[in-house]
Amino acid sequence: MIPSEVDAMTSNQFREVAAECALAWKHATGALPDGARSEGLYREMGEPLALCLPNQFAEYNLLPDARTAGIAAFAGAGIPWHHGVGGRPGNHLLSSQIQCVNALAPMIERPEALRATFGAVLDIEAVLPFGDPTNPDAHVAFEWVGLADHLNEHPGGAGTRGANNTSADAAIRYRTPAGLTEVALIEWKYVEQYHGGPLSGGAASNETRRERYQPLFEDPDSPVRVDRLRLDDFFVEPLYQLLRLQLLAWRMEAAKELGADRVRLLYAAPSGNERLWRSLHRPPYVGLGDDLPTLWATLLRRPDRFVLFDTAALVAADAVTSSEFKARYGHLVSNAAPANDTRADLEQRARSAVGWAVTVFRRVGGEGGVLEQVLDSPSLDRCPTDLLEELTARAEEAAELARRLRAEEVARVLDRLSPPSAE
Repeated sequence: MIPSEVDAMTSNQFREVAAECALAWKHATGALPDGARSEGLYREMGEPLALCLPNQFAEYNLLPDARTAGIAAFAGAGIPWHHGVGGRPGNHLLSSQIQCVNALAPMIERPEALRATFGAVLDIEAVLPFGDPTNPDAHVAFEWVGLADHLNEHPGGAGTRGANNTSADAAIRYRTPAGLTEVALIEWKYVEQYHGGPLSGGAASNETRRERYQPLFEDPDSPVRVDRLRLDDFFVEPLYQLLRLQLLAWRMEAAKELGADRVRLLYAAPSGNERLWRSLHRPPYVGLGDDLPTLWATLLRRPDRFVLFDTAALVAADAVTSSEFKARYGHLVSNAAPANDTRADLEQRARSAVGWAVTVFRRVGGEGGVLEQVLDSPSLDRCPTDLLEELTARAEEAAELARRLRAEEVARVLDRLSPPSAE
């Protein structure tokens, strides 16, 4: 369960840490060719961004063990990449779709890996082939919209997965110990944050939304309680997306699609992204819950159809994800130290912290790093005073941290880890 009080980071800090770690990984990893370390254009617009790969290297946003399977899965199902260009994957390092594919594409043919990953939150005895018509043997389906037009979103034709339809980022199917078949629709979040702005399209689009979803919302068996909020109260993110996905899960279950006895919505997100959990922007929400998961549970007639998954589990020491995934996304683990850490928890925190210290130190202070570039600059005359003051303050913070990380303490740890010499 993702707590209402997140003890890891404040909202802005989470994205800032994710961005810094992404840049450190981009600089240090051996999984990227040198050309991919340059800045890239986001959606081929504006100025080049450090957080984007050059478009010609966009496929390297997918990690080595996810690249071939992920690209094939999207191509086979005709799925467009979010903000991709020319059919390539999106090139932004903080893309939640890319993180989802990096985590799950390596498990398409590894049902036991899916069971190990989600077994703590889903009642899985065995993961089954999903039944995606474009790849019947795959155990993961991406951008799933259902086998029918369950939400009246694409009358007269098949919907496009991942575009202009309610699409779950991924989906799996499994058998429970009781012998039931269940489907989990997976919605994946990373650094998302929502500010309460109106949905696109204005009044005309809202009228279309009412015509489309009002009959489902008011159905006596609807998964959402109609006595708490009006339909229009859901016309703001992230509740609008949650509503549509929960309706999709309900209609799939009612149709017994893919033989499912139950269909659940699994919300996969890092517990440290406080801004996401605090995305409650309208007065009618007051009193219904202090955070997004609590609010959503109070709005459901069957709260068990909504499941939370903390993506920090993907970078735990015993997670089945690759070492490269853990190196890139190790910041998903909270920096806060729980009072009841087990020895295994402590060892994982130590490895994660040391790993990220190494990558960040290399980028900031290593050969050719940004600090060395400042030292090599013949003059700082062109640097504005306020920017120079900020640089000085941050460099002094880094110097203090360096002093506190005493080399002799690390050496003592290494000495205890060294095997005894042969006599």
